Amino acid sequence: MSLEQILVGILALLVGAAFCFSGIKWFLILLPIWGFLVGFTFGANGIFYIAGADHGFFADALAIISGLVVGVIFAVLSYLYYYFAVVLLGGALGYMLGIGVMDWLNLSGAEILTFIVGVIVGGIFAFGFLILAMPAVLAIWGTAIGGAVTMAAGAALILDRIELNALNTGMLGALSQDTQYPWFWLLLVIGLAIAGVWAQITKLGAMSTTIRADQYRNPGLPPESATPA
Repeated sequence: MSLEQILVGILALLVGAAFCFSGIKWFLILLPIWGFLVGFTFGANGIFYIAGADHGFFADALAIISGLVVGVIFAVLSYLYYYFAVVLLGGALGYMLGIGVMDWLNLSGAEILTFIVGVIVGGIFAFGFLILAMPAVLAIWGTAIGGAVTMAAGAALILDRIELNALNTGMLGALSQDTQYPWFWLLLVIGLAIAGVWAQITKLGAMSTTIRADQYRNPGLPPESATPA
């Protein structure tokens, strides 16, 4: 196990815990960080799935560069625009679920299909979050589930149950690569997600509120520019 794997695991634990248990409270601060992680995963996954199982050094390097570029773009857009933040939260959850299920099914030779399924499920979730105007209940469940998966992946990395390159298949898919205890990680994700929802509900106090565009205030922009038209 490398130092890089430990550091990534610790980062995943910290970011995942913040999102899982305090996602609704620190929504504006956490979204750019989440945007970078999601963008990096999406950008890198695209290259890996297109290259297939026999990718070499060039594909690995291109995947990292693609991940960094997409990650920065997603982080900036999440920081600046409310509607992109809504789409990102829903889309990331759906994409994670889509590729995770495909990887858990262990369909060999279906790398591109896995990526396509992830994109389709992510698009469905993103559209749902957008048309429902993302009430607090969606934000809570979305951040809790996403944070729970990230925490579990971080713990698996630190305990050396999965390798760092397993994240190429997404965090949920990476957990399935622990051939001895794959169901433990799934149960851990479910337990953490439920605990995160409960913790956030107690902090919010009311479930009927909606996170609206006029409430989304970016600290780096003037008020009139922070709210999208």
